Amino acid sequence: MLLRASITALVGGLCCTAFSQPGIWTWVSGDTTHQQEPVKGTPGIPDSLNRPLGSYEGARWTGKDDMFWYFESGYLSTTNGSGWGAELWLYDPQLEQWAWVKGPDVPNYTGHYGLLGVEAPANMPPARGFGPAAWADTTGNLWLFGGTAYINDWVYYADLWRFNPITENWTWINGTQQSGQAPIYGIQGVPDAANHPGSRNEMIATWTDHENNLWLFGGQAFNNGPVVGGDLWRYSITENMWTWMKGPSSFGTPGNYGVQGVEDPLNEPGSRWAATTWTDKAGDLWLFGGRRTNNWYDNLNDLWRYRISTNSWTWMNGTPGIVSDTGAMGGLCEEDGLFSPSSRFECSAHWTDVDGDLWLWGGRTSALVQNESFLNDLWKYDVETNSWAIMGPEQPADAVGDFGQKGDPDPCNRPYGAMGNMGWYRAETNSIYLFGGQQFRPELPSSAATRSLMWRMELDTNCIVYECPYLCDGLTVNVSVLYGNSSPAVGSATVSMDVGYAPYTALLDGNVVQSWDTLTGLAPGSHELIITDAFGCSGSTSFEVTAVIDDDDDGLVIHQEGTMLVFDVLHAPKRLTMFDAIGRLVMDRQFDVGRSSVDISTIAQGIYCLRQGEKRPAMKLFIQ
Repeated sequence: MLLRASITALVGGLCCTAFSQPGIWTWVSGDTTHQQEPVKGTPGIPDSLNRPLGSYEGARWTGKDDMFWYFESGYLSTTNGSGWGAELWLYDPQLEQWAWVKGPDVPNYTGHYGLLGVEAPANMPPARGFGPAAWADTTGNLWLFGGTAYINDWVYYADLWRFNPITENWTWINGTQQSGQAPIYGIQGVPDAANHPGSRNEMIATWTDHENNLWLFGGQAFNNGPVVGGDLWRYSITENMWTWMKGPSSFGTPGNYGVQGVEDPLNEPGSRWAATTWTDKAGDLWLFGGRRTNNWYDNLNDLWRYRISTNSWTWMNGTPGIVSDTGAMGGLCEEDGLFSPSSRFECSAHWTDVDGDLWLWGGRTSALVQNESFLNDLWKYDVETNSWAIMGPEQPADAVGDFGQKGDPDPCNRPYGAMGNMGWYRAETNSIYLFGGQQFRPELPSSAATRSLMWRMELDTNCIVYECPYLCDGLTVNVSVLYGNSSPAVGSATVSMDVGYAPYTALLDGNVVQSWDTLTGLAPGSHELIITDAFGCSGSTSFEVTAVIDDDDDGLVIHQEGTMLVFDVLHAPKRLTMFDAIGRLVMDRQFDVGRSSVDISTIAQGIYCLRQGEKRPAMKLFIQ
């Protein structure tokens, strides 16, 4: 038999935001100023003041030690001027700080190749941008291929580089120093030392497979001028050879979609550049969207899966070959196989989470009006159900966004719409990071901004809906105390919140409790409970657990509530007498079935003897 007493308290609290909340963006590093000169500090030493330029379409990697690496495609200095960049940076996600690691402090650096295949401290790739291919292999090395720069003339690179994070040295591994090289395909599926993708840029469509091979798809190849490819290549690190794996050796092809969801060796995506890619938990390769030609309106939103074991593509989702498609979405976090993001390109911020779901952010589209063409929407694709869901914000294009305050998570924070951003993922915290890119400038829509902002967001797996703005007026904490049948009795309690946002943290009598909504093993006496929600907004309450005399065999439960002594008579009327410690009669009363109470405010604190009739043994009762 349980006896329940409810206690409700409202205590004001201050809303502070010193830590991360799921689904909330936080500006964690860098500056909001457009085109601000980098701060490099001491080479190799992270510092809160350091920041790269944050330019457009550089290269990014996540190291084996979960550090974030960034090849800066731009250069800006009040001393040396501006141009293309070749500097390598490191971001420590635990410190939330940048370190400048290596690179020439000059614009338009022409590189130092050294000897092919020989690592040396002086080696350095030339400056480049426009989406060079980037891979991190399974041993921790970083790889860089191709890209473009304007150094006296347009240079289209066809060189492959490896960076060793331990020695901090570059090695020219494969390819040529010559610009504008046409691909050499060889025989499809057959590796050959002569094979080569040729000079290329706009190759954010890259993967590293479970066998430590490097893959790339399409991009802008060079064949008597820039052309758009639909070819799939694999580079074997162990053999130091390229293999043309799939797709045509011609350019500007429409592709072959086949039947949606049905794998077929004849299927192949059409030519495109600046597409988005992922590798899922099973090792399959995924491809989304991109730009089909150099025409502004030729953006796609089709989703493909490539299975390495069968060397076959499958069109999984999105519209087949339709450009400038607006896509379709439901409410926030609502999944459906009919939903899809709008067509877009240069959506280079993409992640695979710990559950194997695929995420993408932003990019640029031709499916909306000009001032909404820079996107800042976040989407999740569920591989198991073949369904998309928009995860925020409510509108697919919010070009202005809101920086908020540096270091403060807030549901109103959101990055400006942008394209060509860098994205990293930290599995330890299930958090995504977003950096740089070209961002919409409300004051000058025809000119994009570049900023050094780093954003962080812990992915929201529960689809918490936050109000904006969030105001903390204190949490209402409801505590219901339960009394069981144990002797001596201990209490338990259930806790509920009238306002606030999960996840909650709780302190009971100064100690952290893991299950804030159910408190057990409560000893008799006073207790203080403090609850803090996801934004640091808090509330507290004090409640009492009283000693209980429990004689359930005879249908009697007694406990104290404040100045009242409460009697629950369960089966038949009881006559109870109570004596103090020196034998004086304090109470002699008949109690009917049900609940009764006696005011004990005039009775001194201490031990009393309670007796039922003449034959029942006396029970000890402590009144406090």
